[in-house]
Amino acid sequence: MRHISNIEKGCMNPSFVILYQLIKALDISMDNLLVPLLENNEEADLQQLNFLYSSCPQQYRKLLLSTVQTLAKEICTIENGKSDV
Repeated sequence: MRHISNIEKGCMNPSFVILYQLIKALDISMDNLLVPLLENNEEADLQQLNFLYSSCPQQYRKLLLSTVQTLAKEICTIENGKSDV
């Protein structure tokens, strides 16, 4: 865990083995990991949501999904209210 933390802080560089494991775990391409996207990438966002859902314990997935659905409805309500003003 400390090793990953040091990589995130920029104190260490990951080995190719670690990079490969991150790519597989996050289900992303090498360029997505090494070159941060400057624009909004909806596909990467969906992959991240999928990863978060998949990594959540099975018994909490329905709770996670319900929470996201509720949040999405609230955001739509707020946005629809703005357009009426």
